[in-house]
Amino acid sequence: MRSVTPPRTRTSQRIEELERLYWYTLEFGVVEEEGAGKAYGAGFLSSAGELRRLETDVDGPERVPFDIDEIVRTAHDPTDYQQRVFVAPSMEEMTRAVKAWCRARATRSERPTAR
Repeated sequence: MRSVTPPRTRTSQRIEELERLYWYTLEFGVVEEEGAGKAYGAGFLSSAGELRRLETDVDGPERVPFDIDEIVRTAHDPTDYQQRVFVAPSMEEMTRAVKAWCRARATRSERPTAR
């Protein structure tokens, strides 16, 4: 028997993916610059504690390569320091990847999908 994913469920999932992408880029984004991770996200720039942890690597977040598919699957806790950050190779690459990801989602069909 085939089941169908209701449109509401797909919409909720897309919103959660977009929220996670926002969190790990605009709030807690890190880009590689001159061999070091540099914070550009507003969450880092507005929190001395978060920024200190990132810059000193003392009990800092795990740094992993920028991967949007992984980002949208990675939960976060907004009440605690970041446990993981995704480091983009450059601002240009991050911007290109985010735009491509958003375009791909915008062009997908809204019909229910069979599981």
